[in-house]
Amino acid sequence: MRCKLLGFLDNAQENNFSLRMDAMRLGKDELAWGCLIRALTAARIPDQAVAVGREAIQRGVIMSDSLIFFLLEALRAMSRWREADTFFRSSIDSGIAPHERTVGSLLRTLTAPKTRRFVDPERIIELARLPEEPSPRFRVVSLVALASIGEVEEAKRVFRFLEKEAHPDPADERAFSILIGSYASYLEKGVPEHVRDRDIRGWYVQFNASLDELWGKYMSFYGKVPPGKQAKEARSRAFQRYLWSKSRCMCCEEAADALEDVLKDRAAKKWLNIGQAHFAAVLTGVEITCDTVVLERILDLMEQEGVRHDHRSLAFSIGAMLGQGDTVGAVKLVQRNLPSLVTTHALENQRGYRVKLLLRRLEMLLQSVRESGGEGESAREVARVCRRLETHLESSLREGGNWR
Repeated sequence: MRCKLLGFLDNAQENNFSLRMDAMRLGKDELAWGCLIRALTAARIPDQAVAVGREAIQRGVIMSDSLIFFLLEALRAMSRWREADTFFRSSIDSGIAPHERTVGSLLRTLTAPKTRRFVDPERIIELARLPEEPSPRFRVVSLVALASIGEVEEAKRVFRFLEKEAHPDPADERAFSILIGSYASYLEKGVPEHVRDRDIRGWYVQFNASLDELWGKYMSFYGKVPPGKQAKEARSRAFQRYLWSKSRCMCCEEAADALEDVLKDRAAKKWLNIGQAHFAAVLTGVEITCDTVVLERILDLMEQEGVRHDHRSLAFSIGAMLGQGDTVGAVKLVQRNLPSLVTTHALENQRGYRVKLLLRRLEMLLQSVRESGGEGESAREVARVCRRLETHLESSLREGGNWR
């Protein structure tokens, strides 16, 4: 077993590392080694934690589930998901039965935002099903993992167990919110291959109906229940995901209806933090459909509520207008809303991909202005802003800041 595990951890960097371990006199006490690995990870030096783990294996310390869990946590802190998965597989091959918290640690590692797109979804499903009698806590962890990669059916399966275990009470509100998020993640992957050559519109209608059924159930349990601060944030995110999913199902008018209903309902509005993200969630589908009727409706609602554009909502609005050939309207929209978005403070506190999204739409607008024969002040103004955004993005990329 020791030989199998050694190959998947870092080499001890210096000869004196072993001497330092000798001085600590840990012997073969797996608990002591585990505490040291855990402490190093908590101290934000996970590379040293991994080196200690290798030293433990070299010295013949018995690899228990606890030691494996602490090592996986160290690898997770370093985003070394491939090594974590390989190490986990090796430990199972060596006859170690993993506790569900160890499986949960690996699930979190493999479905981290920067990792999940590289991981085979079947591997996540396999791990989610690994514990024979999972606790509700593990089911929530697996639900989060499955939702993050858009595995709606598997997420529903886990959610049904949570519902059954909570009966007669409704399932935890957070679990509802996570499941709604799985619909958004699923749509991010695009239309499934088996649907592309068939009735895509019919598939969207069916998917939207399933989403509405879930949202209706969620609201029947929690819609009028005063939430705490964390629950209020979770509920607001769930509503944003719901709007985003409906909008991407090409049901933009229904999404706008849902948003407007909440804005009109003072009680519902009190339990939700409605902000820029909710309007941007509707506008993402409006850009795809180029539905200018819904666009004007959302822009009016933003004005009524005193909500300013962020980089995403402005980008989606420009795209929708250009899709309908309304270059003049797009220029006017930019002139009214862009100045506050290109200040140094606004750019420094904005995620890089959102700035890049806006830059692309502005470049499209600039090209449209020039093709329509406009080379006046409006074209020069858009060109100046494009150069400013490009400079900001290049600077962020060089300095490693705000490129999230």
